[in-house]
Amino acid sequence: MALNRANSLQAEKAILGTMLGDPNKVSHCVAILVEEDFYNESYRKIFAIMRDLFNARQAVDITSVTDKLNDLGILDDVGGVGGLVELTETVTVENVSYYIDILKDKTNLRKLADFLEETYTNFDGKSTDDIHSYLSRLEEDMLKITRFRSVSDFQKTSDLVQTYDDILRNKDKVLPVIDTGYAYLNKLLNGGWGDGTLNVLAARTGIGKTALALNFAINAASKKCPVAFFSSEMSSHELMCRMISICSSIDSSKVQTYNFKTNEDLMRLQHALTKIKDLPIYIDDTANIRLVDLVSKARKLKSENPALSLIIVDYLQIVIPDSDKNDSQALKIGKIATALKGLARDLNIPIIALAQLNRAADKNAEGVKGKPSKVQKRPQLSDLKDSSQIEQDADLVLFLYKEDYYSGQDGSSIPDNEEVELIIGKNRHGQKTTVHFVSTPKFYQYKERLNQEQDKPDIGD
Repeated sequence: MALNRANSLQAEKAILGTMLGDPNKVSHCVAILVEEDFYNESYRKIFAIMRDLFNARQAVDITSVTDKLNDLGILDDVGGVGGLVELTETVTVENVSYYIDILKDKTNLRKLADFLEETYTNFDGKSTDDIHSYLSRLEEDMLKITRFRSVSDFQKTSDLVQTYDDILRNKDKVLPVIDTGYAYLNKLLNGGWGDGTLNVLAARTGIGKTALALNFAINAASKKCPVAFFSSEMSSHELMCRMISICSSIDSSKVQTYNFKTNEDLMRLQHALTKIKDLPIYIDDTANIRLVDLVSKARKLKSENPALSLIIVDYLQIVIPDSDKNDSQALKIGKIATALKGLARDLNIPIIALAQLNRAADKNAEGVKGKPSKVQKRPQLSDLKDSSQIEQDADLVLFLYKEDYYSGQDGSSIPDNEEVELIIGKNRHGQKTTVHFVSTPKFYQYKERLNQEQDKPDIGD
């Protein structure tokens, strides 16, 4: 198949020439490229030598590369000194990123060709009864092709340590995290939402998951970090009404009914609309979205907008997986969680997935002598609905809790402010504790309570 020979010798020569001619470009190339990105065997060997020299903190130039090739007895195999000199004649310092993209595209084409050939070879006339599971497996294999590095390759620690070498050289380097918009929560999360992480925000229905998620989205977008918001339960219009309330501090009932009678409301509305127009938030309100479509849309948006920094899914249990019809609900939800974790890693951005809790979380905690207490039992990891796989795949699990949610209020009035706890039930990279918020339900706003205790003990498992 022609695709499995896809290559660009010109791009390979340009990159190697740039590395030989400009030492400042070597780290950039080594950080992105791997040996398999070079189709030409000689160029592959030369790249490997330059990468090893760079990792050993040795000079990368014609002399050092020549000596190393000669020591290994492969200098003649790559065209000798003359071959190296020829590479330097194609130096393209300004365009190296362009040529790196070409090599990555060619690598993916070769992987695609191998995938198609294997698919054709293994296809044995699947019946319609198992076509969905067969297509699902093909889709999983296809997604692997788009990764920058081959999933089957090991990475040497000498390659991985490069990031920390960069930090030592540049102590002001910005950490790859997205601001939550809340100072104390940021501290507990080592600065914010971490790249490649799956973060689960769970609560019972009506507690305020979507409202808090919208606050997270607005906070990130306000820092010029584009956000994708998948909403399978609420329409884009409903989300927009909530965003207007958050940004304007106008009662949500007025926003929903377009009841703006005072000049102050009109001014606040104008200010909010101006702010929202500038927010890079992309909303997809496909009802009951299929997992394959969600993944496809996220990848497409990332390719069109490389700056995409955060994905929010509302909510996890309503996404439709591509699974066998006989799969249990727990297995289906587990597949969704695993797929979202894989998507976060592939795109190298954080994903916040909202999730429902089991009804068991509604039960009151036992009081004295087994009698129910008036205090609502705080949610825990075992309360995650349908799947322990959510807990396993998530890097962070947050529970939203309101103590007075089941206090018997008739719902006829909405309190101006409510005490809300954001319980960190799992934190793969930090402390488990509780962040206290004050919410204003009529505005859908969440604000951290001031002067929170800084040294809280860890919450037990």
